Amino acid sequence: METVRSRLWIISTVGGCIIGSGAAYVLLVQGASGLNAQRSSRALKQGAREDTPSGPSHAPDSRPATSEVHLAKFCARAANASSRICSDCSWWEPTSLIPQPARAAAAMQQKPEMAWFFCLTRPPGNFTKLKFIDYTRATALSGRLNSPNLAPYAIYLHAPEQSFDDDEFTRFLTAIGVRVVMHRLSFLATVRSRTPMMPPKKLGSYCKLDVAQLVGGSLNAELRSRDLPTDRVLVTDTDVLVTGTVRFDAAQPLRTWAAADEGFGSKLTANTGVMLVNVSFFNDDFKYLLDYGAGNRFHFAIHDQTWLNAYTTKNNPKGLESRLNASGAGPFDEATAAAPGLRWHMLDRAVYNGRPYEHPARNRTAPIIWHWQGYKVDDYTCWERAMARNAFPWGQTGGRHGHAILASVTGCQPVGGMIINAYTLGPCAMRTYAWLYGQQQRMLALARQIGSAVEEAPPGTTQGVAKVALHQHVRTFLQMEKEGAHRSE
Repeated sequence: METVRSRLWIISTVGGCIIGSGAAYVLLVQGASGLNAQRSSRALKQGAREDTPSGPSHAPDSRPATSEVHLAKFCARAANASSRICSDCSWWEPTSLIPQPARAAAAMQQKPEMAWFFCLTRPPGNFTKLKFIDYTRATALSGRLNSPNLAPYAIYLHAPEQSFDDDEFTRFLTAIGVRVVMHRLSFLATVRSRTPMMPPKKLGSYCKLDVAQLVGGSLNAELRSRDLPTDRVLVTDTDVLVTGTVRFDAAQPLRTWAAADEGFGSKLTANTGVMLVNVSFFNDDFKYLLDYGAGNRFHFAIHDQTWLNAYTTKNNPKGLESRLNASGAGPFDEATAAAPGLRWHMLDRAVYNGRPYEHPARNRTAPIIWHWQGYKVDDYTCWERAMARNAFPWGQTGGRHGHAILASVTGCQPVGGMIINAYTLGPCAMRTYAWLYGQQQRMLALARQIGSAVEEAPPGTTQGVAKVALHQHVRTFLQMEKEGAHRSE
């Protein structure tokens, strides 16, 4: 069984921030005063913090370690300008994405209230170390631990030649309580007829359009038997981390779908990484959606996002406006639209689609869903390597030209290509990226611990695919972190 590597913590204070270094992570948490620093230190030594009953769970800042000298510089310059210190950013004190065992045990007893769907494509061959599989492991586990009111459904997209067999990945998902739906894209033949060499990544994102078909069809009876709504569901990408209970206002207008804005450019566009979906709309308009996609040969720059943004406009040539007017609900209410002329509704991105390049705003609720939008894990790890060799452009990465500075870091090329040029890094972005990356790695370490236990279950036993006692794995994981901290003292 693969064991979780112990993490050795060395706690010190630099510029009002706590720094932990050693085997795997660096921790930056609020320490503007000595009292806050002491509280944060105690929290870190406990391995995780209990979040308050009324608020979402947020995590202690963690990042991979480099050197003590370098880490001190990182903390002091986390405000992204040499004239600032870390305390400018540290008013926000995140807590652990991995809850204490008692809280995890209580959460597992909670009855789900809403179905949550995410899609990914089954890769060929041995894929246990593929990065997008790791993203999905962290996404699913964070949701199970921090928002058990969601009923997670993984749509596992298969090519025609692939059989619907279980694998190590699906066994892990099943073990933590995720319903795995083996599926083939319903309109794959149409896509291939227009674009024979469509990359699997795009097919995985286009799978979102099949979610409503499944909810209204083969999964409908199952959802109803679980008392889950079948009129609206949550759909996300697989590169999100859930930090707290995800709920939506029942009064949220939802004629089509709701999402947060992309956050750049002069034209308002939705980011479909987190969507609240009106199932009836997608089913009623499914034929027209496919016609629109086929008319564009399914060539959309940002996959399903570009497709849906282009489709849900008032001047849609496929007659969207007339169908909405004739739906019985009357004309689309401009007051509830994301903007005039758009036919989708707005979610608050600061809550439902947090981006690490935007540090949480003062006097606002921190995100309950974080999204690796734009810069990804590989980008951050490349920056970390540049920091280790004192080649990171501290004080230059903020503002509208920050992307160009980051792109110039030797060996680092933004994974998003030219579109990444539109993203502006906030003054505290590096601190936020460090925390989010650290929590991603902790979540993956816990996922590997669980996955190993599932794979080592005796053949033919139900334990191999039954829901594991997550709180027991959490207790073991946090105890190992705590023991690592004690060994470092």
